[in-house]
This record gives sequence, C-alpha cells and structure tokens, in this order.
Amino acid sequence: MNFYIDFEATQFAGRIIKIGCVSESGESFTTLVKPSKEGEKVGPYVSKLTSITDEMLKSAPTADIAFNDLFDFIIATGNCKPPKYYCYGNSDKGFLTKTIKYMTDIRAITIASAIKEGLIDYSFEVKKFFNSEEAIGLNRAFTLVHGEYHTQEHDPLKDALMLKEVVEDL
Repeated sequence: MNFYIDFEATQFAGRIIKIGCVSESGESFTTLVKPSKEGEKVGPYVSKLTSITDEMLKSAPTADIAFNDLFDFIIATGNCKPPKYYCYGNSDKGFLTKTIKYMTDIRAITIASAIKEGLIDYSFEVKKFFNSEEAIGLNRAFTLVHGEYHTQEHDPLKDALMLKEVVEDL
C-alpha cells in the first residue's frame, strides 16, 4: 500500500513537530509531536508558516509515541504488500534523521527508520514529467496537474493529501 507523508519541523534544529500521513485508500493520520530536546522552540518563521506554537506542543506526544501511533495506523490500514512511502522534496528525510537521533523506543525508531530509508521523493518524477530543469514545488505541481490554483497551508496532513492527488493524477 502507498502512504503519502509530510512532516513539519522546528526552525533551526529540524526535528519533527507534526506528522501528516494519508493512505492510498484515503485514510489519514496526523499528530503534533513534542520536540525531542527539552526547551527546543518551534521558531518564529515555522510558527508563522504552520500556525504551530510552542504552547501547542507542550501537551503533544513525544516522537516515540507519535511514531508508534503512526506504525499502528500503517498496520491497520495497510495490506499484505510492503508499504511505499512518498514525500515531496528532500527535507523530510533530514527531519527524520534529526528526530530519530533523540528517540529511545525501539519500535518507534524502527518505523521511523523504515520510512526514512524507503522514502520516495516524488518531486523528481514531477520535474521529469514536466521536463523542467528547475524544481517544481508541491503547490505548483498540484496546480499544473489539476489546472486550478490551490493554496498550500503548510499543514502536513493537507500537504500529504495534495501529494496523494498529484501522484494519482499524474
């Protein structure tokens, strides 16, 4: 089964603060994630872009809990085929690397590492399809594929859904 995934991360450390994932059947998972390091801040740029605040993350689950919950979602919605994980752009792999470094739960580390190693960056396919020498952002790809402008909100669940639509309709 295909899963379309996106992460938002802290401004300077690049550790995951929100996960969004959509399965090919349309089921979705999202959660905020408490920064891995005590006292780590979202950063003003990321907070303005995503509307995620430090206050919101105080009661969020840790990365260990969030990735265990994501694993349960993948198992519950998947089928017998090995999952494929799609992302858009090269940031998500780095966010996973920086987040995994501070995780302690082996099951959570295993799923986060499996996602990281299996991530398929679909931006290369879009670039190739449109014969572009320059990168094409997700919002622009969606607009090119659907012929209508869509406002990107930098919410990982909405971005994962937008990615799903681009992959399926391209």
